[in-house]
Amino acid sequence: MSFLLGCGRWKLSKMPKADENGTVGCILVLRFCEVITAAVLAFAAKNTLHLVKSHPELQAPPYDKHVLLSQSLVYVGGMTTFVWMFVGFILILIWKGPIIFIYGLLDLGLGLVLSIGAGLQGNYLPATHATCKHAETWQVQDNHPSFFHLAATFGKGQDAKASCNQFVTVWILAVIVIVFQMITAYIGIFCDTREQSILNPYRPFAWFVIVIFGVPYWIASYSSPRIRFGYRFVKKVIRRIRGMEKLEFEEAPKYTPNYSNMRISAPNLQRILNIEHLLLPIAAGLHYDDLLNLSLTSKAIRESVFPDGDMIYRVQKLKAYTCNEDSRFKCLYCNKQVCSDCTVVRNLPSLPGAHHMTFCEAYCSKCYFKTIFPSVSRRGADKLGCRCLLANVSIQDQRMCHACNLKDWQELQAERSKRYVQQLRDRATGADLPEGTTLECAKCRGALKGGARWWMCSKCKGECVSKIHPAWTEKVKRRVKGKEKEEKSWLSVVRYY
Repeated sequence: MSFLLGCGRWKLSKMPKADENGTVGCILVLRFCEVITAAVLAFAAKNTLHLVKSHPELQAPPYDKHVLLSQSLVYVGGMTTFVWMFVGFILILIWKGPIIFIYGLLDLGLGLVLSIGAGLQGNYLPATHATCKHAETWQVQDNHPSFFHLAATFGKGQDAKASCNQFVTVWILAVIVIVFQMITAYIGIFCDTREQSILNPYRPFAWFVIVIFGVPYWIASYSSPRIRFGYRFVKKVIRRIRGMEKLEFEEAPKYTPNYSNMRISAPNLQRILNIEHLLLPIAAGLHYDDLLNLSLTSKAIRESVFPDGDMIYRVQKLKAYTCNEDSRFKCLYCNKQVCSDCTVVRNLPSLPGAHHMTFCEAYCSKCYFKTIFPSVSRRGADKLGCRCLLANVSIQDQRMCHACNLKDWQELQAERSKRYVQQLRDRATGADLPEGTTLECAKCRGALKGGARWWMCSKCKGECVSKIHPAWTEKVKRRVKGKEKEEKSWLSVVRYY
C-alpha cells in the first residue's frame, strides 16, 4: 500500500506515528460497548418490521410510502451489525495490519445502511418519547387515524402512545448504533501507522483544524482584503467616469505699461527709485506690502519699482530685502510675502484643504494593498480611515495680510478652498513638482503613472477618503525644462495662488 504515501514527488506532510495496538484496542472496546445496543436493536426492529409487513394498511397512503423500506433497512442493518460484532471481534484478534482497513469499510457500510433507514423513519416518527403523548393526532390527514393509532389496533393490547414508543425506541437505538459504527469505521479506515500515509489516524484531525479554522482565516486574511481592495478600486473607477468638477478662476488681464501716456509727477523720486542700488537699501527698511502700496501712487512709480522688462528678477530681489527675515511667510489667502510684523491675526474656521496639503501622500496601488494585507483584523488604512480632520480645531488663529483682512471672510475662505482643490489636483498629476523631478509613491519611491490614486495620511497612517483628492489621473504631467513659473502679484489673480 505504498501508493498511500503519495504520488511521484508529491508527498503528504508528516503526522505523528500511530500505534497499531492502540487502534485494535479502541475497536475492541467500542464493539464491546455496542454489542448489547445492537442486540436490542436487532430484535426490536424485527418486531416493528413484522408488524408493518403483516399489515399493508400501514404502507398505503396517506401514510409514508417508505415505511416498509425504512423498517427493513434498520432491521437488516441492526441484525447484520449484531452478528458482525462477534465475527469482527474474533477476526481482528487473528488478522491485523492492513486488513483492519477492510474491517473499517464493512463498519462504514453497515453504518450507512442504518443511516438511510433511520433517515427515512425520521419522516414519519417523532424524535423523542415525550412527543408520543400526541400519538393520536400525529400527522393526521383528513379523517384517517394516525399511523400509531392504526398500528395499535393491529398490536396486542396497545394504545397509540405505546405503539409510538415502540417505533421511537427502535429509531433511537438505530441512531446510537450508527454513532458507534461511524466511530469504529473511522478508526478502522484510518489505521495506517506510517507518518506520511493518507490514512494516518491523526491526518483527519489536521484536516478538521484546517477546514474549521484555516478556511475562515484564509477568507479573512487573503480573500477579504482583495474583495475590499476591488470594491474601493471600482468606486474610484466610477468617480473617474463621473469626472471632476471644473474649477474656474478669475484672471485679471496682464498689466502692460503705456509709456506714451505716462506722466512723471515726482521726477526726483522716480530717478532715485530707478537706480536699483538705491532702491534695495530703501526696501530693506520696508515690508513687501509697503512697496506694493508705494507702486500704486502712480504708473511711473510702479514702473520704477516693478519694471515690466525685469519683473521676475526685481520681485525676487525685493522679497529678499523686505520684511523681517526671521519670520517671512506667505499670506494664507493671497500668497503674498508677509512677516509677523505686517500681518493681522483673525479667529476663523479651519481650512480642511490645508490639512490635506500638509499630511496626505499618494501611494501606488501595490503599496496601498500592502497596508491592508495580510491582516485578519482590520486596522490602519483598512479600518476607519483617516480621522485627523475630526480632531482639528474648528476655530483657529489665522495670519493674513492687511488687504485680505478687509475682505469678507466667507468669500475669502471659499476662494481659498477652491484653490486648495486645484493644488491637490496638480499634486496628483505632478504638475506642481520642481523641474527635473517625477511624481513618486510616498512609500516605495517608485514613479507614479496614470491610474488610481490612493491617499494616505502621514500622521495617522489611515486612508484619506475625502473627495477633495482626485481618485484617478489619466497621466502624470512633467514640467517643461526651462519654463519659468508665472509670478503672481497682489493686483492679479492667477489660478490657485
